[in-house]
Amino acid sequence: MIEILLAVGLVGIIAVATLAPLVFTVQSLETVQKDWGKNMKAMEAADRIFYDTRNFAVSDSFPIFRTVHKDGLIVGEDDRLLVWSAAPVNENKAPGLIVYKIVSSSSLNKYEPGLYRWEIPGWRSAAKGSDEEAGPTALDTDSLRPEEGKIVLKNAEGLRLSVWSGESWSDEYTGELPKAMRITIILNGRKQVYEDSLPTILKE
Repeated sequence: MIEILLAVGLVGIIAVATLAPLVFTVQSLETVQKDWGKNMKAMEAADRIFYDTRNFAVSDSFPIFRTVHKDGLIVGEDDRLLVWSAAPVNENKAPGLIVYKIVSSSSLNKYEPGLYRWEIPGWRSAAKGSDEEAGPTALDTDSLRPEEGKIVLKNAEGLRLSVWSGESWSDEYTGELPKAMRITIILNGRKQVYEDSLPTILKE
């Protein structure tokens, strides 16, 4: 009888020892899959920013591209991108100003936190905090309302932008389309960096 109990107990120990790594492996795979999904969403958001930027609209009267560097109390990395883009034309809309910035989570904000995109057609951008002579990219981005934009990446915590003008990387830039752009998206406390070249504007 004792031998039988010992045998049963030994089988139980072996079974637990065998299943334990399996359970750990399944949990690890689930974690990887979740992280992979979040990484893909961040990559899609970066791709959208590059898409809007590459589809720039040329203007001889104002700068078509601008990055604003900010470090806020609530949002540590709070950069903003403004680009005069022809991307809306693909949706049968007029070229307009595209703006990206973070909407933070706070007690005063009832909107879902994350990375937002605003599409402001034509010169309507001059009506809200923009200097009409400086052009739409001079828009005061603090005047933008979340309900007028669309969330691109939920729960994104920060956005950092750097551009390569041909000589050095800059956090703040206003002018023609730079030669390259680096996008850093902070999601779940992790920084994900995307860098790519931008089209060259040929001058006559």
